Amino acid sequence: MALSLRRKVEPITPPTDDYQVEGEAAPARATTGAQVVHVLQVLLIVVLALLSFAVFWLIGLLLNIV
Repeated sequence: MALSLRRKVEPITPPTDDYQVEGEAAPARATTGAQVVHVLQVLLIVVLALLSFAVFWLIGLLLNIV
């Protein structure tokens, strides 16, 4: 039979209250600057999509595909 050493075990301490509980507040609305930037990003995506379509259309015309 193997012998093992017994260590003195310390009891588990209860959790401490180191966290902050936040209530259910309404989410903050984006600022006007952030909304303008978002609109500009959407417009940039649309412009890039139109330019891509135009380039492919031009290549199709040059290669006599369209």
